[in-house]
Amino acid sequence: MQYGPERELVYKSDSYIENGKNVTYQTTYLGNYEKVYRTGGAGTLTEHKFYIGDIIFTQRSNGANDTFYLHKDHQGSVIATTNASGSVVSQAIYDPWGKRTAVYLTSVLANFTYSELTDRGYTGHKHIKDLDIIHMGGRVYDPTIGRFLQADPNIQAPLDSQSYNRYAYVRLCFLNQLN
Repeated sequence: MQYGPERELVYKSDSYIENGKNVTYQTTYLGNYEKVYRTGGAGTLTEHKFYIGDIIFTQRSNGANDTFYLHKDHQGSVIATTNASGSVVSQAIYDPWGKRTAVYLTSVLANFTYSELTDRGYTGHKHIKDLDIIHMGGRVYDPTIGRFLQADPNIQAPLDSQSYNRYAYVRLCFLNQLN
């Protein structure tokens, strides 16, 4: 991962094994634009993603262009993605600590799928799915343990004892606050 002068993520490279073949994804971030370059596996593909509000416009080197819409809950977590015709192409549910989960096993939401369209998820932050962590800009959050992996360098309110719990997310008020 590489970061820019404002400590924003500007580049990352990931390697996976997909269908028995090595695949590398190189992603460049510039504001609301992402360029994903995939090599290996089924061949080479370049994908350009433009985020305008809750809409993703994608343009691929193979000529496929799509528009997708992100649907969010009260915390800004992406809970569904629909295509231009309104069909649901992915959906997700999060526990109170941000871990993707299938909470309602008897509902249509039980069949949630991880969206490859966007890496955004809990509170709109970037998910690093293979490590099951969330990149929240300044720090990395682990939804399994409900804590940041680095201490907060700032103590926001010195007279509030919760400010000294520097690994906590939103002072442990997960359901009604966001960072």
